[in-house]
Amino acid sequence: LFRVFDKTAKYTSCREVSQLPESDDPEVRRYLELARSCSNIRSQYNSKWYYPTKGEDVVVSSLEEVLEESLAYKGSKLKDRYALQAARSMFTLGQFSRMIEWWDEIESSLKDDRIKKSIEGYVAGALFRTGKKEKALEYYTEIEDISSIIYCLKKMGNYDGDRSILEYAAANCPDNPYILEILQEYV
Repeated sequence: LFRVFDKTAKYTSCREVSQLPESDDPEVRRYLELARSCSNIRSQYNSKWYYPTKGEDVVVSSLEEVLEESLAYKGSKLKDRYALQAARSMFTLGQFSRMIEWWDEIESSLKDDRIKKSIEGYVAGALFRTGKKEKALEYYTEIEDISSIIYCLKKMGNYDGDRSILEYAAANCPDNPYILEILQEYV
């Protein structure tokens, strides 16, 4: 299935993969293989040394296979995790409009937890890249992604300097532990 990378690779930087123990459950095992592959393929794709060759781009086609398998999952046990892999794949492939439409269809079916929040970060990025900057800002604010809030506000250009941006972030995410760190960068 994934022609470029070893499906059984033990190394991964994916937090949600590392939190699922190796399992005898074939459904969990298959998910782990998929998530590891997705992580490795995205790492290759996002490398500054990645240059597609003429003809078939094996990295892109491998990521498209991950996406299609993620979207085809019909179970309930790992639904949110497969959705995260689908979001990561669509985002990496630049399929932002597709991601937004897909998210509108499935958002209400996912439980409200850290995995859903992770997906919302990708959705916010897709919204921003398709010109829906206010909606992206709402998502970033909801998930308290301070760096993305600041980036978004600066790019929107309708805030009066760094002070107003920091005031917005502090007012909307007062309990976020990164507020002090960000404030120190500007002081």
